[in-house]
Amino acid sequence: MTRVRPWEADVVLSKARLGVLLNARAKRVGKRVIQRFAARIDAPDLFVTHDLQEAERAVDALLNGGYDGIWLGGGDGTITHALNLMAERRRAEAFHRPLPPIGVLALGTGNGLAHLLGAHDPEEDLRYGLFEEPRASVELPLVDCDGFAVPFGSIGYDARVLNDYASMTASSDARWARSLAGYVAAVATKTIPAELGRPPAHYRVCAVGRSSAIDRETSEEVPLPPDAVLYEGPARAVLFGTSPYYGYGLKALPQARKREDRFQIRVSTAPVLHLLSNLPSIWRGTTRTPHFHDFLVEQVRITSDRPEPAQLAGEALGEREAMTLRLGPERFPLIAPGRLRS
Repeated sequence: MTRVRPWEADVVLSKARLGVLLNARAKRVGKRVIQRFAARIDAPDLFVTHDLQEAERAVDALLNGGYDGIWLGGGDGTITHALNLMAERRRAEAFHRPLPPIGVLALGTGNGLAHLLGAHDPEEDLRYGLFEEPRASVELPLVDCDGFAVPFGSIGYDARVLNDYASMTASSDARWARSLAGYVAAVATKTIPAELGRPPAHYRVCAVGRSSAIDRETSEEVPLPPDAVLYEGPARAVLFGTSPYYGYGLKALPQARKREDRFQIRVSTAPVLHLLSNLPSIWRGTTRTPHFHDFLVEQVRITSDRPEPAQLAGEALGEREAMTLRLGPERFPLIAPGRLRS
């Protein structure tokens, strides 16, 4: 973990005392970005981390530093890991106070949480944090999966896209491969050929406790019996989350923030070619199709008849045949420097 000293002359004075964590391995955290942040943040308050151990030490320092606000720089994986470390410290009673307001700096490949919060330009957003009183715009719960809490995740073909994209970026040094164009290329050259030659897996999705279905035409809730079987049959993917957005502003879970006491489950039976033919409306979260089955749940058990790719907050989880998910107890106070998106 490196504490960085400012070496630019344009140091600005701050109204609020902020602590900032930057993941040095994130896509957009290079030397130049670190230098510019160091010019605006006092050296003891800026933490540049290179691995999980450094991140743990940085989170401890941030929680116990008496900061008015904490800003986290990286992609969804970076932000999610940091939030989990904070929640872990609270569970262990290593940090007794409420969490300070937390800002997100969009510096990764996938920035779904940043999109939700209206964060887009990291330097402008940090400047907002310096001169505005840190104030949470939303208290966001996460979905707990085997003790790790995430804003979104999935099992099935959209996780396969992530794995195919990771494979492409690992084998190419081209800048475009780490952009939206890389995702499109991964889908076209890897995911679609694999999915066309493969029948869908058989899923069983069972609620634990209360749940409701979302009417496809009206978006209204339809209460279901306790412990209802939400879906059983062939499907291509099961998505879940408390935040509507994946990276690049893809609104994959448009009902995710409909209720504070539940999270969204989306079962997709749509073939990949159907998704591609409706991509603009799917991206906006406005598609109404019989291939999407949407629910709001407190807890759920997902099982598949074969191992399928899974992802949590945009990070590959390997293949899974079962996942148990529940709404996490912690509410994270997040700052929206732009307009909070629903």
